[in-house]
Amino acid sequence: MLSERVRAPSAAVRSLTLPYVHRVHWPSHFGDAAMLTCSLTRADDETWHDEPGYSLVLRQVLLHAYALVQAGRGQVSAYLRASLLLAPWREASMSLRQRMRLYFLFAMAQAAAGQYPLALFWIDEALPLAFALAAEGDQAELLFQRAAMNRAALFLREAAEDLRDYLALLDVSHDRLGIDDPAARLRALPHLATYEYFSAEFEAAEHHIAAARSLIPQVPGSTFEAAATEWVQADLDLLRGQPERALRPALSILEVYNREATPVSQERAEIFVAHTTLQLAATLPESSDRHALLQVARPHLERAEQLARQAKDRPGQGLTQLVRAHYTRLSGSISDRVATIEAVIRFARDIDDVAVLAQARTALGDEFAARGEIESALTCYRATVEVLAASEVPVLAVPAHRALRRTRELRPDDDQ
Repeated sequence: MLSERVRAPSAAVRSLTLPYVHRVHWPSHFGDAAMLTCSLTRADDETWHDEPGYSLVLRQVLLHAYALVQAGRGQVSAYLRASLLLAPWREASMSLRQRMRLYFLFAMAQAAAGQYPLALFWIDEALPLAFALAAEGDQAELLFQRAAMNRAALFLREAAEDLRDYLALLDVSHDRLGIDDPAARLRALPHLATYEYFSAEFEAAEHHIAAARSLIPQVPGSTFEAAATEWVQADLDLLRGQPERALRPALSILEVYNREATPVSQERAEIFVAHTTLQLAATLPESSDRHALLQVARPHLERAEQLARQAKDRPGQGLTQLVRAHYTRLSGSISDRVATIEAVIRFARDIDDVAVLAQARTALGDEFAARGEIESALTCYRATVEVLAASEVPVLAVPAHRALRRTRELRPDDDQ
């Protein structure tokens, strides 16, 4: 049962490396034809005043806290002020509905401050109350926010489970009421497809992509969700060795992200376009259109580097250095790429980012392979596979696995 499921995070990865950012933010309404209504956007309602334990004093405190958050428009300082205002009331007597709001605001404040384990603790305190109150809209919203918090901590399997539970609630309401809410479903599907992709659940990812595509025409103003859906499809095409299929959608995605996304998400979209373009260039001989593709990749790489610096996005800076190393190798530029990539590896260890570490090890293997240093390349690829064996992002091991297979075909005496 959903109401019985309270889980703790299973690993610690501090930084964010996924391209599609599922942000923790103040709840919005469900679709215009909403089956479920989220009450968490309201501090109080007259219909709740007769509930057991209802506190008039806490009503005033919650009204003040909600006003701070809503006036702050998502600023971390506003969430923290609201949390500090509510902290002395944690042990006070109040109704279940008021306590759910208290815990919800604690969770949102911790998430805003980047303290995701604490945010998950408080969201898990709020969820059983939503089930005790049979508040399905609040259950769905808490699960959606929990998925965002799990995603931010790179607990992707947990995030995917949260969104499957969220969709299950919509299914139950659909069966009971006989109406559907395409916007509420579309809100979750691109995220879920992304998490399934990075967890190497490719059939599930394709299923969610198809479901999202079927809903997009029914949801006005869903250009961002459409772009996010196509990003996952482009990821799949790239993984399958079809960069020519991924490049045009990647450029269209970037257009939307530059209009609607945060600077960090724009940066990741630029990285994706540059990386995809270089992957396509690498399939061409030097005397062909490779140079033209390198010219396409260059401005996207430069903008990604600029955005990463401006946002002080340390994982993004590491990723742009890896793309830069690939660019210089394909263009024949003279640079110490091994030193650059090894610096990214050290940096990834310092910030405990397994995703950046794995991509850097694979990039180092590619550099050694291009130099003909096969044993060194094999060592790097095996290290990538090893570091990702129990990780939340096994998809990042696929390029290393392929490189190892290619080497085994060339070297039948290699038993690894």
